Amino acid sequence: MTCYKIVSTRSEGTLELKSGVLLDRYELSDEELSAVEAELQKWQLHCFYRFLCVADSDNGIDQEDESESILDLKAQFAVVSDNGAVGYCIENTGDAVYFADYDPKDPPKLRCVEESWAGGWGDITKTRVYTLQTRQ
Repeated sequence: MTCYKIVSTRSEGTLELKSGVLLDRYELSDEELSAVEAELQKWQLHCFYRFLCVADSDNGIDQEDESESILDLKAQFAVVSDNGAVGYCIENTGDAVYFADYDPKDPPKLRCVEESWAGGWGDITKTRVYTLQTRQ
């Protein structure tokens, strides 16, 4: 099983997160995989999704939808260092959240906004907010 490992130097295939952290793919040993999976069982991601269409251009009907879900963490997106699992790379966001940053009063959040223009319908905004949580 492969995951991501924090590295200090760039090589071919290195992923640079928005935060500037460099990650390379890393093959976990069976022992490391067990430790990473045990750590990930402590955590979950809350995902808030918002779709907003403001129909200014044709006096149409505005639309706003929101939904929430809980995402389980998968070992292939774990971020490890020499001390084991330290965070989680959130697919398609180009960034990660870190377990050491967890504060119940202000848990780590990652906001992903996708904006586009939808023809004559108006301005479309799709927003996802990922919040790291401990499992209850």
